[in-house]
Amino acid sequence: NARLVKNKAGKVMYYEGFVVDITGRKASEVALQKVNEQLRVQLDEIRELHTTLRNQAVHDQLTGLYNRRYMQEAIAQEYAIALLKEYPISLIVLDLDHLKEINSTYGHFAGGDKPLQRLGEHLKAMSRAEDIVCRHGGDEFLIALHNTPAQVAYERAEQWRKSLGRLKIDSNGTKFKISFSAGIASFPADGKNIEEVMQAADKALYRAKELGRNCVVVYSA
Repeated sequence: NARLVKNKAGKVMYYEGFVVDITGRKASEVALQKVNEQLRVQLDEIRELHTTLRNQAVHDQLTGLYNRRYMQEAIAQEYAIALLKEYPISLIVLDLDHLKEINSTYGHFAGGDKPLQRLGEHLKAMSRAEDIVCRHGGDEFLIALHNTPAQVAYERAEQWRKSLGRLKIDSNGTKFKISFSAGIASFPADGKNIEEVMQAADKALYRAKELGRNCVVVYSA
């Protein structure tokens, strides 16, 4: 900073001023910017890791579908909304047929895992965004159909079954087909809560297996 010093006549007599060395301050500012940038990168990595962990927590690793834990939370929310808006929910409990025999014939990975993955992809592709599709465990899948009565659920499950029957799975050059058995029950027609509807759907699934598998059965008291 500098200024002129003049006498009364306005003549410049001399200059005066001072100099402040801000090198240290600028270095600190640059260092702080670097630290802030590093923190921003770390926060982005933490957010990405959190998202990954969240996805792993609610998705089945093999099929990529929602897992049982997520299904319990999601279906509870769907049930609460269905009560409020008075619309039906249909549950489809679905088993891949003859998984043990497939494993024995084609091996655990090429035989068992591939059919489960293919069935999961098939169900997800043929379901609506508002439906909830999950792998319930082992060879069992559970689908909650939003605002869907039992008869419509049956028609949709039959479409899935017939469409799946046209697919073939390649296992080391050998191709084979897969099928599923399914049981259907609906709220509120088949139970006053989701637990009762689930039990009814399980009974319908058991009946489908009794009938020889590769079929869809709607629960009837």
